[in-house]
Amino acid sequence: DGGSHVPIVAGRNQAEGLFVTIFWIAMKIHLALGAALLLVGGCSRSNTSEAAGLRAGSTEVNFLADDGGRVYADLYPAIGPRKGLILMFHQSGSNSVEYAPIVPKVAALGFECLAVDQRSGGDMFAGYNRTAANYKGKQAYEDAYHDMDAAFKWAETKRYKNIIAWGSSYSASLALRLADEHPEISAVLAFSPGEYMQQKGVVQLWASKCKVPV
Repeated sequence: DGGSHVPIVAGRNQAEGLFVTIFWIAMKIHLALGAALLLVGGCSRSNTSEAAGLRAGSTEVNFLADDGGRVYADLYPAIGPRKGLILMFHQSGSNSVEYAPIVPKVAALGFECLAVDQRSGGDMFAGYNRTAANYKGKQAYEDAYHDMDAAFKWAETKRYKNIIAWGSSYSASLALRLADEHPEISAVLAFSPGEYMQQKGVVQLWASKCKVPV
């Protein structure tokens, strides 16, 4: 995506051991996914039936963003006692299938996972972005924040007590904003955040204001 990376910000000392475990699992799988993407050539389009197979084990949910856009996501159950919910936001050109290989390991730690299709995305990883399909042309990263904010508000309506935001590339940057604007979020996993927004320097500002573990 380009842009300079944002430094990791230290936050409050809550559940650090579990947070670090999730982080290292995610790091290893993200690296593996990157290598796989290079092998398959990245952006091949999949039909909806193929994408549905990749989302096996999930329940499709949808909700409205504050600007009226409909957002689609996949809810995966936790294994064992539920410890909270992780909101999973994909990178540019991608979709919720990006997280399909990661979900089983995270679910085994006791977390439900909501993998979201944002409007700024596409069909990477042989997936299909249901939210982006409702828009004409490429959508700005900033506009995808409406979808991420809607996912958090959906989680609140379901009374989740421990909500973690997980972002990749541009959505990692926006996950910092999400935590900044919603102190109820308990932690952020931000993979390759950077100054991808039109207003340069705003991501560094969000990061500096973030008060949770990142």
